Amino acid sequence: MTKENDESIDKINLKLPNGMTIDDINKILMEEAENKFRTLTTNLEYNMHSIADNIKYYRNQSELSQEKLAELLGVNRGTIVNWEKGNSAPDAWQIEDLAKIFRIEVKELFTKKVYQVVT
Repeated sequence: MTKENDESIDKINLKLPNGMTIDDINKILMEEAENKFRTLTTNLEYNMHSIADNIKYYRNQSELSQEKLAELLGVNRGTIVNWEKGNSAPDAWQIEDLAKIFRIEVKELFTKKVYQVVT
């Protein structure tokens, strides 16, 4: 550290709880950040599976094959397969188009349903 940095730190004059150090604070903050990241990742995985299950469900409810849905959206069948497996997700414009094709509201694609997915 430079002398200038030392002087800046002295000016801060933090009052920490008894026995607590800056390293303790940093550790707590890192743990909180890791927990939030873990929660975010879990929520993302949950949403990916919800979308995947819902695309497959509504496609079957609409009596559309993967090939026909792909044709309507201007993508290839592999794209639909990846969406339904949760390997990837549709772009925003594709989600709007899916909702129109399935005659549902966009939010229905993101809502966890309780049903058996037809394979």
